[in-house]
Amino acid sequence: MSNDDTATTVQGTGVLTIPAAAMHEPANDTLTVRLVVIGLILVAISIIVASTILAFDDRELPSTLVALGGVAVGALSGLLASTASRRT
Repeated sequence: MSNDDTATTVQGTGVLTIPAAAMHEPANDTLTVRLVVIGLILVAISIIVASTILAFDDRELPSTLVALGGVAVGALSGLLASTASRRT
């Protein structure tokens, strides 16, 4: 099985080798970056909506909701900052 399009196992070692043509650099994978950004934006928006609903009902905002919102915004800003710095 020495076809360049498929992964092969080195005999006797159990090591899987992947051909260079099948691998891609994750930093240039724009679809994945876009999907992650969209997901983080959706998390941040849903937390804003949930916080607003809880505030109008005079209920206490759970600390996990605040933490999750902070993590989502921090990850989004870190991802966008690193993506912008690669372009310049």
